[in-house]
Amino acid sequence: MTERQRALLSSNLRRRDFLRSFGAAVGGIAITHLPVPRERFSSAAANDSPKLSQMPTIGLLVPRSGINPRLAGSVAAGLKLALDQAHPQGRSDPGKLRLEEVGIRPSEAVNAAKTLILDRKADILVGVMNPAVATDLHDFLESNRTFLIIADAGANIVREAEQSPYVFHSTLGYWQSSFAMGEWAVRNIGRKVFVASSFYESGYDALYSFRLGAERAGGKILQTYISHVPPDRMDMIRVMGAIGDARPDFVFASYCGAEALDFARAFTSSASVSRIPLVGSSFMADEDLLKNFGAATIGMRSCLSWAPGLRTSGNDPFEAAFENMMGRPADSFAVLGYDTGQLIVQAVSGAGGDLGNPVRAREAFRSAKFAGPRGVIRMNSESQSTGMPLYLREVTMNGKGVVNRAVDELKATSENDRSVVALRAETRTGWLNAYLNV
Repeated sequence: MTERQRALLSSNLRRRDFLRSFGAAVGGIAITHLPVPRERFSSAAANDSPKLSQMPTIGLLVPRSGINPRLAGSVAAGLKLALDQAHPQGRSDPGKLRLEEVGIRPSEAVNAAKTLILDRKADILVGVMNPAVATDLHDFLESNRTFLIIADAGANIVREAEQSPYVFHSTLGYWQSSFAMGEWAVRNIGRKVFVASSFYESGYDALYSFRLGAERAGGKILQTYISHVPPDRMDMIRVMGAIGDARPDFVFASYCGAEALDFARAFTSSASVSRIPLVGSSFMADEDLLKNFGAATIGMRSCLSWAPGLRTSGNDPFEAAFENMMGRPADSFAVLGYDTGQLIVQAVSGAGGDLGNPVRAREAFRSAKFAGPRGVIRMNSESQSTGMPLYLREVTMNGKGVVNRAVDELKATSENDRSVVALRAETRTGWLNAYLNV
């Protein structure tokens, strides 16, 4: 890597530099504990989901995922569980849920969506896809009067060009979580921040949202480094040296999958940075990864809209029902599938079961509100995206091993916030393909 490339990834690196620049850096996993605030989460009343005697046929598009091989099964199982609970007999018709797996090419998702509508007669589509990919479907959805619910992590802010009367967004609140994490970390750990990300995470609004949140709280990003730039892979020993030289108050690391494991292994073997506190992105602290990290991640903080054992009235019955159904614990994508199913049930019920009236159906989606495992979920009628509580999580050890525990509720920034509006107005520099899922 040249000196110019290093300079571009310095403290002046801005969002548009992410895809134009090459560089490297990662941070360390801190074992240091901070005081844990008393739990105080949004109270969600037990969910009295309406019953639907006539369930629409739902077409589900899921990715073939190497990073998260259980993602498709989790989303599908969570969605089916919500549909089962909405059926008067407690079990929905399995033929009403029709699944198509797709690869990483945007054209595959578009073609599969058309197949589900035209050939497999889906009344509603649910797609795990980037909002930008769905723009190629806007005219087709409108001409066929079919609604699409994009169910994804929520890594990107939805742009105006990506909006359609027939497209709604059910997310895990990833970019909002990153923004909230930036604010919390600066106010509770320190002002000087070292940001590290895998190349595959770097093209999302979620990463830049962390910077906005940190700067909002008075923080200073010392350096932003991008590692795992193909075809080369930066030497992690040099990365640890860069972190040590920067002397940050904490590191924000945005990684998932194999790159997260690379990051963790490098840190645990580096005495020079092992005491630096770590703040992880939502998926740096994924439960499956924690099993591989082991005790080295104890004390790591992250933010997301859900954590196992979350103390809301809707979460215990959901977790029990999902484990009974699948024989394994729920994960965040199971929650996403479940809440997407609840959204569909609420909208169909609100429309009187008449999806053939697009105006009435759209208003039912726009006004949807329900209590789920994460707390109260409500649709933002302007962005047509779900809003939800956000939780500060800490990696702890319990009888089941290393797990995330929600320790506080963090406030989500408004979609009308000036910095968010400005980011929404910028040209998309993020990935078209959902690397988080592939």
